[in-house]
Amino acid sequence: MTRRAVVWLAIALVAGLCLGASLAGEADKKDEAVPKLDGVWTGFTVEGKGETPDRGPVHLKLTIKGDHVDAERLDNQQLPMKEGTYKITPGKPMQMDGTSVNPRGRAQAYLGIAELTGDTLKWCVSTPNNPRPTEFETKRPSFLVILKRQKP
Repeated sequence: MTRRAVVWLAIALVAGLCLGASLAGEADKKDEAVPKLDGVWTGFTVEGKGETPDRGPVHLKLTIKGDHVDAERLDNQQLPMKEGTYKITPGKPMQMDGTSVNPRGRAQAYLGIAELTGDTLKWCVSTPNNPRPTEFETKRPSFLVILKRQKP
C-alpha cells in the first residue's frame, strides 16, 4: 500500500469514527428525551381538561414494559384496547401513539399527546382513524386519560 493510500485510509477511518461518535451522541440525547414509563399505572378517563383527575367514566390500569402495554378496566367491563404497543416522539408536547389489534384482527392506531410530571401521566388520545389532538382536553373524537404510577 502506498503512503498516500495509507493517509487517505487513516483520514477515512478518523472521519468514520467521528461520525459514529456523533451519531451515538445524538442517539443518547434522543433516548434521554424519551421518558421511561415501565410500571403499573392507574387512573381514569376524565372529562374536560382533567379538573377532577381522581374520578371519571372509566377506571383504568395500564401495565407498561418496554414498548408493550396491557390495558384493563378496573370495573371489569370490556376495553377495546386490551394490549398493544406504544411509541413516544419527544417534543412539546410529546407525542405518544398506541397501536392495538381489534377483534377482527386489524391494527388500530391511537394518536395522542402526552405529558409526564413526576409520577403523573396525562395522555390525550384520539379514537382510531382520527387526527392527533392538539390540547389536553376531552373533545370528540379524543379522550383524556390521567394516570398515576404505582409504587412497586
